[in-house]
Amino acid sequence: MSDDSKILYAAWNYYHNNLTQSQIAKRMHVSRATVGRLLEKARRDGIVQIKITKPLPKYLLLEEQFLSRFNFSEVVIVEPSINHQNTCESVAQAAAELLSSLLFPGCKLGLARSRTASNMANYLEISDNCHDIYIHELVGTFLDSRTEFAISWRVADKLGAQLDRLPVPGVVKNSSAREAILKEDSIRNALSNARNVDIAFVGLGSADQDSSLIKTNYMSIPQMSEMSRKGAVGEVLMRFYDLDGNHVSMPELEKRIIGLNWTEIRQVDRVIALATGANKVKPIIGAINSGIIEGLVTDIETAETVLAYYEA
Repeated sequence: MSDDSKILYAAWNYYHNNLTQSQIAKRMHVSRATVGRLLEKARRDGIVQIKITKPLPKYLLLEEQFLSRFNFSEVVIVEPSINHQNTCESVAQAAAELLSSLLFPGCKLGLARSRTASNMANYLEISDNCHDIYIHELVGTFLDSRTEFAISWRVADKLGAQLDRLPVPGVVKNSSAREAILKEDSIRNALSNARNVDIAFVGLGSADQDSSLIKTNYMSIPQMSEMSRKGAVGEVLMRFYDLDGNHVSMPELEKRIIGLNWTEIRQVDRVIALATGANKVKPIIGAINSGIIEGLVTDIETAETVLAYYEA
């Protein structure tokens, strides 16, 4: 049998007769690996042409574009809802499903305060992989547990995970207070553990008056306006950046933050961002350009606007 005949025979049996590669290998008295190579060559040479008669749904097409263009490891894009709140819920649900799929026994998960991320807990389901999970707070999270921004304790409770808390304010009164807090062994150890998480799910904040940092009284409106004048478009874990992904620092603020710094955030293995809405487009673009995130959960409209920026 000629080489061309072997390719055709393998392809015919696989695609027309629905035989498995193992069955074909027995018929041809060759190895299964050889059959695989013959089928691959049949496709490469055009002997076999596979036609998909329906286009991908828009959200899946966008996911493919993000994965290839930005070299992301994880992208989930949801259909927008009739209002922003419902879209946030859809993003939170999708993020919960993604998180459940990424967890593994002994996983060290990093979390921080976020409106959208906090709703993930409502949709998390315990799976076989959800044991011996450790949750580490990435920035000071001393907030009323009833606040819409709280997340770590809710996820820990839902998964039955161990929670390594950072029970201090994200921003303290002055640098002296920060230095005093960092002398505590428990705080130093919590920060050390936070630097070594396997996965982090974070929200992306906007550098405007809608920022959660203003709503939680961590920053004032004048301070946020100053960050905007410096070129900041977004923040992650209270660290600001511009549209090109460069860190934008306000020294007076940086000296009072208790949490991972800009360099430490960049060194986290896998940071997945949750962000949706028109005011999160620039924060997403800046985060992409910074290289901090390697995954994103958002909605179709936000994703399309982000891609349009890069195609302009």
